[in-house]
Amino acid sequence: MPRNIGTQINEVLKAQGWKHWEYGRVSSYSTKIGFQMQLWAYSKDVTMMNINRNEDGTYHILEGINAMSTSVILQDNIAEEDLFEVFQTHYPIKEKVL
Repeated sequence: MPRNIGTQINEVLKAQGWKHWEYGRVSSYSTKIGFQMQLWAYSKDVTMMNINRNEDGTYHILEGINAMSTSVILQDNIAEEDLFEVFQTHYPIKEKVL
């Protein structure tokens, strides 16, 4: 059985250097069209975002609760090899405050 799309996107991000622990507590799961993450969960900076794969194999990054209707597209037509770099542009790592 092939891996679901969210797992595939997670593997691409990890291969490109994504480390989930750099984004506080992260909650993630697959959707029918991509990968949804809650970054900095359980904090004042909580952010819900989605990475979905387009039919042509490119990706788009959305921010918001619902990947289908209420989210804002931050960037579209992202090549797979650029996915993590673009992700970091929109979601830079925050410095820890002690």
